[in-house]
Amino acid sequence: MSSYKLTYFDSKGRAEVARYLFAKAQVSYEDVRIKKEDWPELKKKMPFGQVPILEVDGQIICQSYAIACFLARKFGLFGNGEMEEAQIHSVCLCMDDLVKPMFSFIFEQDGEKKDTLKKKYEEQQLPISMNYMSQILEMNNGGDGFFVGETMTLADIYFTLMTEAPEHLNVKINWEDFPKLKALREKVEADPGIAEWKEKRPKTTF
Repeated sequence: MSSYKLTYFDSKGRAEVARYLFAKAQVSYEDVRIKKEDWPELKKKMPFGQVPILEVDGQIICQSYAIACFLARKFGLFGNGEMEEAQIHSVCLCMDDLVKPMFSFIFEQDGEKKDTLKKKYEEQQLPISMNYMSQILEMNNGGDGFFVGETMTLADIYFTLMTEAPEHLNVKINWEDFPKLKALREKVEADPGIAEWKEKRPKTTF
């Protein structure tokens, strides 16, 4: 059996998808959380000076999406065949497009401009992206199951976590407008392994 060591900061951030995959598969791993004061020195040793990294039997994988795809395939959460894998990639990359506009206001220093950008994201950009995601979901079995195939995959887990991101920033998602997306997220969060992880994971803002 392989040994796994996931290294990231003491936050959810870009490592949480991997943590959800471990939880879903109920596979044990070492969850290393870097202290702020230790990061400048550790940064010198990291590929591209970034985290997360995943060590698998001593070999290192960097970049959060590469890690997620590796684990999903390892744990049987990457669909059946090339077409489903491509569809999973499509969903995940579309979710990146949903999150990216948030950075316009996250790092904005001007308070008034920050509020304006946040409002634009909440009322315009986010609903458009959610509507696209709803359409994609409905292309598979009418939207009553999962994004791809008949069982949960990385696509569903990725969606669940990426829609947590706006909520962490007090951005409201009008879930009543997207009932099938809401049902999917609830299904993911109700998975025994994921539910257990959410209950016991360290309490952090992001």
